[in-house]
Amino acid sequence: MRFIKRLGLNRKDPANNRFAVQADDRIVTTSKASLQLPSGATTDRPTTSTYTNGMIRYNSTLNDSEIYNIAGNGAGWEKIKTNRQTTVVPQSLGLGNYVNTLFGPLSYDVSTSKPQNVLVFIDNIYQLPTTNYTLEAGSSISAIIQNTVVINNGDATITVNTTSNVLIGETITAASGFAAGTTITSVDTATRVLGISPPVTGGNSSGTNLTVSFSSGTFVRFTGIVPAKQVFVLLGFDGYYPPNS
Repeated sequence: MRFIKRLGLNRKDPANNRFAVQADDRIVTTSKASLQLPSGATTDRPTTSTYTNGMIRYNSTLNDSEIYNIAGNGAGWEKIKTNRQTTVVPQSLGLGNYVNTLFGPLSYDVSTSKPQNVLVFIDNIYQLPTTNYTLEAGSSISAIIQNTVVINNGDATITVNTTSNVLIGETITAASGFAAGTTITSVDTATRVLGISPPVTGGNSSGTNLTVSFSSGTFVRFTGIVPAKQVFVLLGFDGYYPPNS
């Protein structure tokens, strides 16, 4: 009779069965301590060509364990859901002005493919996801505005011909005379004057096109309506706080 013993993985103690491979390929452990997952940043994930359903690791960038699952409704690397209580976060996105259709950023990033995971209200009226609004990533949003008054060195404000979708916290890029990362600190829709920080670092003529880049983050874009009242959101309905990044 052939005796089949499970294979111990401790070379220094072959008789140790705390972690072993059974004859039927089952991997078993009798340890009462813990099993440490491979850990590393998002950039340390295996190469794309080696991705396999069921891979599991701890992501030190997201501070969460994750599993690779592309089968069925899987979306690739996904956080492993835990039974932790979600914190619902109310946030005011400001007062509508009959002009802006874009509001944000949200207090933390939310997947732009899941607008239903954010409850959006105009005043006290619930808005339908996809129908009334979509979510957009800030890094992909830009707008071009044109100044109508000469910009002088040291100016802390600039006058533009439109403030549509210009938000506090955006940065001005692709325009000479502005320091890198120049931030919009105030928006006066009546006079079309934008406060900026730091002040202008060089002169500029009127009529200059300014590219405004939105801050990184997730923004709410209203479709078909232009809010004229207070806009609120409730975050935390995707099961995470903060949610998937």
